[in-house]
Amino acid sequence: MSSHVKSMSPCGQVHECAYVRAIVRLLVTSAGSVLFATAVGRAQSSPMPPHAPKPILIPEANRIPDANARMEMQQHENQEQLFTAANVERKRQLDHDSALLLRFAAALNAEMGEVDKGNASADVLREIDGIEKLARAVKDKMTLTMGGK
Repeated sequence: MSSHVKSMSPCGQVHECAYVRAIVRLLVTSAGSVLFATAVGRAQSSPMPPHAPKPILIPEANRIPDANARMEMQQHENQEQLFTAANVERKRQLDHDSALLLRFAAALNAEMGEVDKGNASADVLREIDGIEKLARAVKDKMTLTMGGK
């Protein structure tokens, strides 16, 4: 027995119902598959995370400084230049005083080698006092820095 049922259409043509149903099922299934594949393709091509990450841009870091901020920056740069110049001068004086201290100490050592250590003259004591004062001044200049660096 055949599963094909022939029917007569209103216009007089003979149709096989099973064949037509199979074709309709095939069309519906393929259309559904195409729609499903398109939906899956779109979902995979543009995944949208639940919370899109925002770019890390800090507005304060990217803004152009206004007139007051530029003036403060200029004053800070001028102050840094003054501190640098003062430190250079302090170091120059420190080098000069250190050389002078070394020269005085060497001269005093040579003079003390000639004189009896128990008998120091008033001139030698004044030289020792001057060397001590110069040594303290050098020590103070070594600990002093301008600008708090």
